[in-house]
Parts: sequence; structure tokens; C-alpha cells
Amino acid sequence: MTHEDAREKLLDLAYGELEPSERMQVELHVSVCAGCAAELADLARTRAAASLLPDPDLPGGRAELLEAARRAVAGGVRPRRTRWSRPVGWMAVAATVLAVGGLTMRWMDESPRREASQELAFDRAAEAAKPAKAAAAATAATTATAATAAKSAPRAGAALPSAAKAEEEAAPAVFPPGTSGAFVSLDLRNGKRFRVNPEGCTTRFPPFSTFKIPSSLIGLETGVVKDPDERWHWDAAKYPPPSPSPGAEYLLAWQQDQSLRTALARSIVWYFREVATRVGEPRMKLWLATFDYGNQDVSGGLDRFWLGGSLRISPDEQVEFLARLERGQFPVARRNLDLVKEVLTQESGAGYRLIAKTGSSPDGEGWLVGWVEATGGVCAFALHLNAPSFEDMARVRAGLARDFLRQAGCIPR
Repeated sequence: MTHEDAREKLLDLAYGELEPSERMQVELHVSVCAGCAAELADLARTRAAASLLPDPDLPGGRAELLEAARRAVAGGVRPRRTRWSRPVGWMAVAATVLAVGGLTMRWMDESPRREASQELAFDRAAEAAKPAKAAAAATAATTATAATAAKSAPRAGAALPSAAKAEEEAAPAVFPPGTSGAFVSLDLRNGKRFRVNPEGCTTRFPPFSTFKIPSSLIGLETGVVKDPDERWHWDAAKYPPPSPSPGAEYLLAWQQDQSLRTALARSIVWYFREVATRVGEPRMKLWLATFDYGNQDVSGGLDRFWLGGSLRISPDEQVEFLARLERGQFPVARRNLDLVKEVLTQESGAGYRLIAKTGSSPDGEGWLVGWVEATGGVCAFALHLNAPSFEDMARVRAGLARDFLRQAGCIPR
């Protein structure tokens, strides 16, 4: 495929409209062409910005398009052509042209030793690199809205501006002694947000293994994972067992071949490091821009940037990502999302279904994010915690999440 042929198909690639064979050819070209990679990233950011705009019935006048440009476009990006059938695509393109002049974790009793290992203990070099990570994280903070895909990693703990909310309720920040955190839920039925520690909800932290949700989808959508039940061979030399030993059960699972389904259920780190490696940096950056996922920074190493490295995301951003994923606002096949949700289902029955993924570090930082599906609708939620130790965090995480979900009205009291 020639450069011009590939460039002509970038817009189709950004919208997921290429056949698998053709997509692979274009992606191969993008992986070796810096110009096309940059243009593809621009298209992804424009698409992410466009998804925030309401679907119009008919194209409006010049004033409407200019207003859309001011709200949706960060920097001039001029696509070569438009696809009116794409949701909101016509407005984003027109506005741009005018603007530029034309199994699973256990909900109540997951083993602390197992989870600590699956997050960071696989490579103690992460602990030794903390001073360097802290220096890298001290770059200028940037907002992470869909209109501006932030490139630099904000200082760890730096609060980010939050977007205007339709309806919001705050609760007192009640955490066990020595423990701090933040919680946010979004009811997709009515747009109501429930927050505990609103400032903490806008603060970015490493996602740790909660990144396995987008990572699984990226693997499936790129074709890196062709079959969720196809097993990949464990390479002992490349991915040695974590040390210190995380426990016999997890250690045994680590040393087995894994499929996406089993690796997601067991949270096997080596499998997802391999997924990221096979996806490659250009495509990973594109998908992070498409998902508008936190600061989108992969500079901490392609196979570990989410494990306490360069990638940062706030509880608010976690919930926005999950909500937009559920609403079908990303180019992700519903069958792939349903597969991920099936594997991560923790409870089903009693009028609701709980879907959740943990993430944590050995030093007491942890996440629980996901959805509650009830008869009346869906709630997306994210809990972030800091505790004196991993054991302290893991002991209270599930109970706190459940209490907050009840207060938010996402699960029955």
C-alpha cells in the first residue's frame, strides 16, 4: 500500500470502518510513518471532541458551526472529507473547516497477597524507580477534556478542573482512620453524580490493573487478540514469576498459558504486557486518544506505563470513560464490551448486576471501578483509596464501595 493510499484511509481507520485485511495494511504503514501517525492521532482527538456534541437533526447555519468549532476543536485539524453517516461527524468536520478558514477478583474477600503481586510485584524495578517517576510526574498539569487530548503527565496529586455536571450530590468523606480516598458515580439514567471528596475525584493517579478494561478492548479491536479463548504461550524468560511469591494459586496461574478470558479473570499481568507490546506504541496512543483516557502518556514503557508509571487518570475520568463506553460513544464492538463485562461480573441477581475491576500497588494505593446494571438503568463508578498498607486498603475497599453505591442509589439499600 502506497503512502497516499494509506493516508486516504486514515479517516476510515479512525472510525473503525475498514475491513480487517485493509485495516492491517494501513496500521502497518502508520507504524512506520510518523506523518500519518500524527495525522491519525489528530483525527482521533477530533472524533473524541465531536462525541461531546449533541446529534443534530439537520446541518445548521454558520453561527452554529462556529460555536461547535469553539467547543469541539483544539487546534486546527482539517479532515480531507466527511462521512455524514457518522454520529456528530458532519458537525465536527464542518466546524473544523470553518475554524481554520475552511476468575475474577472477589468482591468481598480477594486475597491481598494475590492482588499485590498482580499489580506491581512482577517487577521490583518499579519500586526502585520511584524517584525518577516522581520527577517525571512533576510536569505541568493539563486538563483532560474530550476537546483537548492532554499530552503531558500532571504532577501526581494535582487536581484537574472538572466539567459542568447536570446534577450533583456530595457526601461527607468518611474513611477509616489512616485511610483517604475519593468516590464518584454517574447514573446514566438521569446524569446525576454522587461524589465523596470532590477534589479527590479530579486528581489523577496511576490506573494499575483497572487499565485491563481498555487494554482488553484495544487488544480485541486491533485484532491483536483474534479469539478471546485463544491461549498465548507463557515465555518464562521474558515474564518470570513475580517475586516475592504472591501465593501458590496466583503463582501457578501466572506460569500457565493464558487466553484473554482467563488472563482478565485472573488479572495476569504478563498477558497484558504482551498485549501492549503487540499493539505497539502508535496504535496504543491512538486508542488512548480515542478513549480520552487520562493523560494518555505511555512514556513510562510500552509494557508497563499503567503500572505506576507515566499513565494517570482521575476517578472522574474513569467514570467518564466507562459511561461513554456503555453509551456506545467509542468505536468498540458491543460484543467485545459484553465479553469484558461478562468476565468481570461479580454479582448477578437481586435486581442488579455488579461489574468491577480492581487495581492496586503494594504500598496501599487501590482502585475499584465498574458498572452497576439495574432494571432501571446503569451506574458507572470509581473508588480510589490510599491506606498505610495494601492489606489495610484491601480490607476496606469492597465495603466502602458498597456503602457509597447504596448512598448513590445505584444498588438497593
